[in-house]
Amino acid sequence: MYIRVLFFVLATLFSTQLMAQKTMPNEYTFWDIKGDSIKLTDIKYKHTLTLVLYDPGCDHCWHQAKDIADNLKKFKKTKFVWISINTPKAIAEFKDKYFPGKMSQNMVFLHDPKMAIFKKFDDFTETPNLLIYDKDKKLIVALPKSPPEKIYPYCHKRH
Repeated sequence: MYIRVLFFVLATLFSTQLMAQKTMPNEYTFWDIKGDSIKLTDIKYKHTLTLVLYDPGCDHCWHQAKDIADNLKKFKKTKFVWISINTPKAIAEFKDKYFPGKMSQNMVFLHDPKMAIFKKFDDFTETPNLLIYDKDKKLIVALPKSPPEKIYPYCHKRH
């Protein structure tokens, strides 16, 4: 009897853990800064994809962007997707300020006018927030307001 109860408890815990694994949200349509629609599943990447939920007018987001820009060589294996509810103009200005020219070649900047993805992650009350996904679109980690040295290890490992 004891073994059955133990087996049931372990099976329940294991299945709950599997159900808790989050995958990349693919049900939303965003707009790039040119006005074209795009889904996260349309974005190609090889190792990791880092979603950055941010606001171009946010002080913390400016520091986050500058830190990432200053350490960009460390992030060769990750595709950055910056998502904001702000206007496409503000998003483009943010991109040009922190990631001008070729610096943004491994980045995508998206507009979320309906706040769809922000509502999905309603436990995020401040910006920036980073969500790092592996090549199979499974969430590796969520990191609020993190410096590059905390982000890099998750983007660098092979998952």
